[in-house]
Amino acid sequence: MVRLDVDLAQTSCGMIVPLFDYVKDCNQLTRWAAAKGEAGLEDYRRRKNASSLDGFSNGMFEEKNSNS
Repeated sequence: MVRLDVDLAQTSCGMIVPLFDYVKDCNQLTRWAAAKGEAGLEDYRRRKNASSLDGFSNGMFEEKNSNS
């Protein structure tokens, strides 16, 4: 659960945003994941996703207690 207190939100008018034509999907993420393999992805997730940006544990990778 996330609670946010927003004081101000702004948007761009978009007047300087260039126009682009769609050429094709980018496959960089797919190639990166394939190169890591399943074990490499699991290791990456455990290292990078075990805590929030403010350092709190999110409990995603905590081992379950066998007595529970």
